Amino acid sequence: MFVANGPNIAGLGSEGEGYTSFSIASPTGEGLTRPRTFSRVRRVSVVGALRIV
Repeated sequence: MFVANGPNIAGLGSEGEGYTSFSIASPTGEGLTRPRTFSRVRRVSVVGALRIV
C-alpha cells in the first residue's frame, strides 16, 4: 500500500477506504512503514565547499 499526500496512518484505514492492514514496519511485523523505517542516520562534515556533479 502506498499513501500519497496524506498521513501514513491512513494506510490503516483511518478516515479512509478499506480495512486495517499491517506491513513489516517493526520487528513484530505490525505497523505502517514510512521512509524513516528503511533509512539510517548518516553524518557528514564538510570543510570548505561541497560540490555534487
